[in-house]
Amino acid sequence: MTPWPLWSGSSATIKVPSSPGNYYVWVRCVPTTSNSAAIQAFKNETPASSGEERNNKWGTKITVQEKSPDCDSHDHTGCYQGDSYWYDSCNNREEKNEECGESEYVGSNYCLDGDVYRNHENVGCDAGSCYLNTNQVRQEVCSNGCSNGACLPDGSGSGGSSHASYRCSEGNIYWFDSEGNREELKESCGISGYTGEAYCGDDDNLYRDYVTKDCSDSACYEVIEKKKIYDCRYECKDGECDDTPPPEETYKCYDNDVYWFDANGNKGNKKEECGDDGYVGNAYCEGDKLYQDYEKNICSDDTCISQVEKKSIDCVYGCEDDKCKNKPDSHDYYECYSGDVYWYNSAGNREEKKEECGESGYSGDAYCDNNDVYRDYEKNICSDDSCDSDIQKMLILNCEYECIDGACTHDSYKCYNDDVYWYNSNGEREGVKEYCEDECVNGKCVSTSNDCVISYLAETNPYQLETFRKFRDEVLLKNSFGREIVKFNYQHSDEIVSLLEEYPILKNTAKKMMPVVIPMIKSLLDSPAFHKGE
Repeated sequence: MTPWPLWSGSSATIKVPSSPGNYYVWVRCVPTTSNSAAIQAFKNETPASSGEERNNKWGTKITVQEKSPDCDSHDHTGCYQGDSYWYDSCNNREEKNEECGESEYVGSNYCLDGDVYRNHENVGCDAGSCYLNTNQVRQEVCSNGCSNGACLPDGSGSGGSSHASYRCSEGNIYWFDSEGNREELKESCGISGYTGEAYCGDDDNLYRDYVTKDCSDSACYEVIEKKKIYDCRYECKDGECDDTPPPEETYKCYDNDVYWFDANGNKGNKKEECGDDGYVGNAYCEGDKLYQDYEKNICSDDTCISQVEKKSIDCVYGCEDDKCKNKPDSHDYYECYSGDVYWYNSAGNREEKKEECGESGYSGDAYCDNNDVYRDYEKNICSDDSCDSDIQKMLILNCEYECIDGACTHDSYKCYNDDVYWYNSNGEREGVKEYCEDECVNGKCVSTSNDCVISYLAETNPYQLETFRKFRDEVLLKNSFGREIVKFNYQHSDEIVSLLEEYPILKNTAKKMMPVVIPMIKSLLDSPAFHKGE
């Protein structure tokens, strides 16, 4: 049971708590500022009347439920403070649907039943809709009749026939003339109040009859009801409370309260009410738990006693400001994280991605500017909780000659159809750089008549040189493996010659091998098997 702050005065406005739970309203006029003292004083007080006892007990339970995130907005309308408001499907109030306005008098005074009346428009809200009712409200009772919305002065008369009819007016029967003006009293219906002597009820308390006197249409009537006027402590006899204790009267626990019992063991009236169990004081946080003192009221050894124990509640979402935190609201806000936009709940925990800002990179085709090659670079970033793109112009190549259609011309050259061709920076072939007499190797023209290394080793021996050339043309150039050997010789002949020059021992060894290798090649070229293609 969670208490609200104390108040004083004849009326109070109670704000429903925002935290989920069950709450109770308890009202008692007790001169104290202490919760515990007020409760105890209430227990000890004897109600002055049945109405007080009924109206000052614990009130109706108020349940405050947590709002569901899946409530449908504008589900229905309802009334609040005299106007029509929208409510969602979980019955949570939203914005105002219609303002019903203020009640007020309208039009001018007029005569009705010999008195002055005026129409009053009563506006309000009912079942979610505004309504307007017009009531005839008497403004003045006229002694001599009414004319043109005003009472006639004394002696003027209304001109109507006297005692034309009679009917109920203000709890009595009055005469009315033919124009509806009220005249003198015809019959007094009497005054409501207690009648007769007090008597004892079946519950041993003191009662008395109460008569309500009134009229309806043109006749008086009365209603008599039984009302309890006093709670007797022991018993009621001959229309009076007998406060004499029975012999050897005792009290003891019964149904968790203290009751009187007579010498014969018969239960009498309640001596002391031990009260209901419930939470007392204010709740407080310790770590992620919410604690509050729980007062258990019991009857023991013929007296009421209170036992207080500390009870805890595990707060699923933590404890703060002496209450459990509510479940964090999902999608409470969003901000940048790792280059993208992410949702966060009200507790600051990151949820799913709201927006992907994308990868940065080049966009579009290359283009020429200032005779160089450029390309746009789109840089995607997350800034100020949203995705943003920044396009920058990036230099790709500095062209040595010129830039055409987003590519540098004459960027490189390589072999094509045994000639040397220019290629732009996009790898597209341009014009001829050099025509080769024999063939093109690695972007260079080479001559097949120059044997390079072999010529270097054969020097002035034409027989050796001619044998190697014949072996090249008739054997090596007629198969792919042989052609690779010839190409390697042309590509690296300069390096091989330089190496032989640097190391004379290698040069001399290679030259000594020439007379050995030449006969072997000659024998191969002259063999019948070679000429048959074997």
